[in-house]
Amino acid sequence: MSAGASAFASRSAAGPHPVPQDELVSEQARSRWLKWKQWLEEAAFTEEERDTSKDEGSIMQDTVGAVAYDHSYKISAGVSR
Repeated sequence: MSAGASAFASRSAAGPHPVPQDELVSEQARSRWLKWKQWLEEAAFTEEERDTSKDEGSIMQDTVGAVAYDHSYKISAGVSR
């Protein structure tokens, strides 16, 4: 979490209440990520394959996800592609 997001969360009396980041990832997801990360570090890719600005042709992954709720507990979620 960025310093700004952490500061915002700590100022909010009603929440959200920050939790350690390692509690947000399941062991199964962490295991899969570590395997992917190791594979990526060991692989030899061309600059074109590493170019994440392209929708097609890039072997790299780049995803951002977010979940938020308001004072009425209405939930919204989104993920980049």
